[in-house]
Amino acid sequence: MRILPNFNNCLGLKTQNNETIIVDCKEKSVEATEEDTKGISNSTDANPKRNTKQNKEENISRSVKNSSGCYKMIKPDGTEGTVCQKLDRAKGCEIISTPSSLYVEVFCYPLEKLGNTIFLKKLKASKTHKERDGEDLHLIEPKPGQCFKIHTKSQPHLYQNPRRPEYADLFESCTNWLRENKNCLGLRTQNNEVLVIFCRGDLKRRRPGCYKIINRDKREEVICQKVNKQEGCEVVTTRTNLTVVVYCNSRTGTSSGVVDVKDNKPKRE
Repeated sequence: MRILPNFNNCLGLKTQNNETIIVDCKEKSVEATEEDTKGISNSTDANPKRNTKQNKEENISRSVKNSSGCYKMIKPDGTEGTVCQKLDRAKGCEIISTPSSLYVEVFCYPLEKLGNTIFLKKLKASKTHKERDGEDLHLIEPKPGQCFKIHTKSQPHLYQNPRRPEYADLFESCTNWLRENKNCLGLRTQNNEVLVIFCRGDLKRRRPGCYKIINRDKREEVICQKVNKQEGCEVVTTRTNLTVVVYCNSRTGTSSGVVDVKDNKPKRE
């Protein structure tokens, strides 16, 4: 953030899409000196543009300070709008989303705070603390060569008996270094979505079990691993309703089609 060149008393930032977020504006002192008082009428007549600019700054200052967590935004075409800070629960960060779909990370909570009882009540979260913090999840390891089944909506049974597969056309994808970024490891779905598991040099802290995904329209978002209790599996569901099966355990499932996955062999009778 810096002092904005077009608004001398305002602090803010400009995005790569030429959107200006005004964070705060300093109000000028109410007390006027004798010289300022004497020249009020002259300066008003002689310099109307300057007064217009001052009025604009004062209006922005009032609007910023009266809206908690919301900020004035100047769009690339010069029109004004308002953007508000909100919590992205998937990332565990406070963000500002702009009209051009950019995300400004304001603050990210420590992982321990996301498991705090009071904080979770404020979020009205229905999941347990351990599941939210990823303690009980079988996370995808950051190494190449791991293969996962990816189910469509018409393939509801998540664990397949390897000797009697229910779906002949079940898609499988393996983790590999991505051609889009050689420093990133991920897997690609049949709908050309890229699930990014790990990137070298990426210092962003995400909650365990949450991964960046690049959608078909090249937009990025974060999706998190969840437990499908009916199938007894841990899954990641994409925006196109594909289900990446990360791990299955028949003991926690209620589906008759699920078998033990410890050794990928059916139980002996």
